Amino acid sequence: MNMNKRIIRLKYWTFVLPVLALLIVASSVHADHHNVSVVVKIESLVPENGVYFTPVWVGFHDGSFDLFDLGSLAGEAVENIAEDGNVSMLRADFEAATADTGGVDDVITSPAGFEGLPLFDPGESVMAEFTLTAMQHRYMSFASMVIPSNDAFIANHNPRAIELFDAAGSFKGKQIITIPGSMVWDAGTELNTEMDAAFINQTDHNTGVTTISPILPHPGYLGSYANPGGKPIILGGTNAAGTLVDPAGADFTLPYTVVARITIELASDVKELTEATVNLVTTGRAIQLTSKPDPLPGRGNGALGTVYVTSQGLYYDTFVSADSLPYKGRFQHLIPVPGEPSMTEFGPGDPGYLGGRWWIDANDNGQMDPPGEDGDVYLLCPLLPPGQETP
Repeated sequence: MNMNKRIIRLKYWTFVLPVLALLIVASSVHADHHNVSVVVKIESLVPENGVYFTPVWVGFHDGSFDLFDLGSLAGEAVENIAEDGNVSMLRADFEAATADTGGVDDVITSPAGFEGLPLFDPGESVMAEFTLTAMQHRYMSFASMVIPSNDAFIANHNPRAIELFDAAGSFKGKQIITIPGSMVWDAGTELNTEMDAAFINQTDHNTGVTTISPILPHPGYLGSYANPGGKPIILGGTNAAGTLVDPAGADFTLPYTVVARITIELASDVKELTEATVNLVTTGRAIQLTSKPDPLPGRGNGALGTVYVTSQGLYYDTFVSADSLPYKGRFQHLIPVPGEPSMTEFGPGDPGYLGGRWWIDANDNGQMDPPGEDGDVYLLCPLLPPGQETP
């Protein structure tokens, strides 16, 4: 973006100060009203046969629009989202709340979703462009229902958590918002019986057992890692698309689980990248790492890849030092993401980082199995500091 620079040569200081004051005011007004085009990318990082997301509502505002407060009761708009994925009331509330400040909002849908129901399938991603004004649209909020569920949803409860522009009106740079499973919320408006639950056995809208409870982190599906009690209905069941709900892939309470990612950057910076991929064929399994253009000669297989550390929100370069390790000792869970950098929870400097000794759950059963034709993969890929905010 080109900005015209103006050089002013002044002879008298008595003239300088008033002009500087005018320039400051003019600059401030310019920042307030300057249009900026950004691209918002929504990505489902859920594995195959995991959960789905309803079309994602996004709203840009001055920081005064509060979608909900954790620990408080859900309003009707949040209830509609969490139980049915219906954002019409939220959009009306947002329009009314930002009428004086000129909020901008929309619903991002997945073209690959079902006809009339453009859901985000596991692994899908969609980009949408928005034209924003710095001071009016300094912050972003989002919301979407997690299905199947009675009233599970993802959203940011702090209206100023996602800050796109600083106090001077300058774009703060590329933002990456990672949404772990621990940030799936329970709206508290419907009992989690998993009966009459959206996208699995719901017979009509608002047919679940109504409850009045505060919004809290979701306890997990019946039979999940964090909620092992009760007979599973969703996990292992068949959703409305006729697809089996994988007990591991759909369990967002499993350690290290990340369900979604939102990336916001200037439209001018968005480029279609054609990164190569490195296929590591280990025990008959192909494991992909997103590859950078320049390899590191003499280091393992010479392929420079990237791993995303969820606890730090940083990407680390890596290389394959050994693509097959003995099945002994401690290993750290590495989660491959198709077309994206693999993920793990801990990186350099964290107590849980094991120096790049990775376990990949190649047979997707949620447990560590010996390597082999139908087993798991154990390899060594040390992470190279420093971490970086972009791949």
